[in-house]
Amino acid sequence: MKSFLTPLALLILAGPLAGQDFIRSKDATLQADVERRCNAINDMGILTFKSEDGNFVWNQDMRLLVQAGGYFGEQQPNQQRNGANVGEVRLCQSFVFNKDYLVQTDLEFDTGNKFKMQDMYIGYLGIENTLIRFGQNKAPFGFDNLTSDRFVTFMERPALFAWKPGRQVGATYSHWGKRWQVEAGAYTESANDADTSGVDAAGTLAVRASFAPILDSTYLLHFGVSMDQQQPKAGDSTAGGPNDTMSFKANDESSIDLGNRIKTPKITYVRYNRAYDVEMAWRIGSFYGQAEYSQNKVFRKQNLPQPVFSGGYVTMGWFFGGYTRKYQTSVGEWGRVIPTHKWGELELAARYSMCNLNDPKTALDPTKPSTPTNLIVGGKENIVSLELNWYQNYNSRLMFNISHVTTDQYAVGDRNYKPNDSYNYAQIRWAVYF
Repeated sequence: MKSFLTPLALLILAGPLAGQDFIRSKDATLQADVERRCNAINDMGILTFKSEDGNFVWNQDMRLLVQAGGYFGEQQPNQQRNGANVGEVRLCQSFVFNKDYLVQTDLEFDTGNKFKMQDMYIGYLGIENTLIRFGQNKAPFGFDNLTSDRFVTFMERPALFAWKPGRQVGATYSHWGKRWQVEAGAYTESANDADTSGVDAAGTLAVRASFAPILDSTYLLHFGVSMDQQQPKAGDSTAGGPNDTMSFKANDESSIDLGNRIKTPKITYVRYNRAYDVEMAWRIGSFYGQAEYSQNKVFRKQNLPQPVFSGGYVTMGWFFGGYTRKYQTSVGEWGRVIPTHKWGELELAARYSMCNLNDPKTALDPTKPSTPTNLIVGGKENIVSLELNWYQNYNSRLMFNISHVTTDQYAVGDRNYKPNDSYNYAQIRWAVYF
């Protein structure tokens, strides 16, 4: 067997030339020769390297998001950022070896000038219709939350995921059939949340199941449910003490301004929070939709009041030109848009979303008067968005978005915003994926 190092060495030695060949060359013979020497395959825009016996596969997943936007029509004189930024730079690689084992490494540099680990896990594929992952990976919770940002319709996910578990270190079991899938996992904290205080790492349990009773090339009906339970992070705890805290926050679904318009105070004496999510998705030819509702309850020690928060959204979308959106049964999510027209694919979508971080009936400290500063209220926001996406080819998408936001009397967020606001913003993003 020829070692996979041979094509890798050829790729490195011929780096600039090979890169130019793949991007610019109109000569199919030259490109085929480069692919042959590197054992490279252009799999519908995904660069893949394979050993000759098929026992080793190396996939490249690189992403670059460049975006700009601005706010207008503010009812209150709140300071919000207009401008441009690089939304995300990401380098992900997946390796399949001996056909049954998977390694995923994923590094990201985001708009907050933060470098962090995303997926970092070892997986086993040797059981039919099953994937077992150990390492840092996404805890199964929610439909839009789990869908890759390469496949989601809007620039930003709905605000309701203020309590999403995210990526954490642990083990996930996934199993699927023709019309259904189930995932369950147990986790500690994220690999990016290193703590040296000596406090035990927080624990998380999560499970999600989905079922598509109607599924063919034209029609789809999907239902799903999720549950997750999280303890306070070690960094928000005191070893042996009662001061375990949690706080939840959400932005206005903007890629430009990084402030959080709604945010709860620190909730003290937290034992854990438990969130539920119900989801639905449908497709009729070129039309599709999805909706979710989630509720999050915080369980506290010493019989203290237990606040409840909620959120939800409804999305409707349509593809010009007759394109039908893909669906992945094995993960219960939307799949990649693969253009079928020479000019690509155009998509128009609208979304209404709401996130409510208020529980005005619950006092932060019940031994004190129920004043505004002693209530567990973080604000509520309602967002209506309209998005136009142009999928130019396998690897490139232009996104245009305009949104209208309203906030309530408690929405002071993390910048002491003036509440009861109403404003608009517009954004544009060019996203490239390999």
